[in-house]
Amino acid sequence: MRKTGRETFENVIRFWRLAKAEVVQPPKTELTENPFPFRSRYAILGLPNRKGNSLMLKKVNSSLTFFMWFCLWSNLGRLVWTYYDFRAHPNLYAMRSAPWYLSCVLYALITLVLLIPVVIAKLIIRRKLNNEQED
Repeated sequence: MRKTGRETFENVIRFWRLAKAEVVQPPKTELTENPFPFRSRYAILGLPNRKGNSLMLKKVNSSLTFFMWFCLWSNLGRLVWTYYDFRAHPNLYAMRSAPWYLSCVLYALITLVLLIPVVIAKLIIRRKLNNEQED
């Protein structure tokens, strides 16, 4: 027999109340309380947490990698589609004064201009991550 939404909701509430009742907090003493409102020594000094910093660097690195591959594959897709269109409709490209591959070359140059800073940023991030792993 299938449960209705109301019964499922009541079961979730019942489970939550039982789980909440089983959690027993230890009594707070002077030794267990944190005398500082900060989480770490880095926060006291106003420095970023190194572990969080490396996690953020890894996220940025993976985002840059995604952007780099996206640019390369979209450029390759444009090249294949332009070549296919050139083979399917050669008369359209014969009317132009420029060769059929000129748009592909221009987009490849734009992609190259976009990827140079991305590669430089990835190298900097890799160097920082390697330095943090050595420490």
